[in-house]
Amino acid sequence: MTLVPTKPELAIRGFGARGEFVYEQLDDRLYTLGIYSGGGRVFAWFLNEEVDLELAEEDSLEARLLANPGPVIFADLAELRRAGDGWVDEPTSAMEWGLWPHQIIPGEMFDGVLVVRTVSPLQRASD
Repeated sequence: MTLVPTKPELAIRGFGARGEFVYEQLDDRLYTLGIYSGGGRVFAWFLNEEVDLELAEEDSLEARLLANPGPVIFADLAELRRAGDGWVDEPTSAMEWGLWPHQIIPGEMFDGVLVVRTVSPLQRASD
């Protein structure tokens, strides 16, 4: 499948968002999943070092979902919307890459969200 932008206004300096192109091609066959963490430590490839993740702010996307039990929490945002959880369609704080807080509207970005309570870097087997 060739992904060709049909909405030039979405392109920035000639490059459109890949997600927009995929959505245009797959439409209702696409399920977008946001993946977040409740904290821990990761290898940040873009910094080339291990870093501690910042804890989510109170009332953030992560904090709302981490109020549920379990090491991994999945939420289908359409189900939350039907249940009356209005925050799904309101500006909500979330941690980008687990390092920087930013405002998102979850229901506009994702169909579902997966939150892993605690993460850790990959442990390589020793030679």
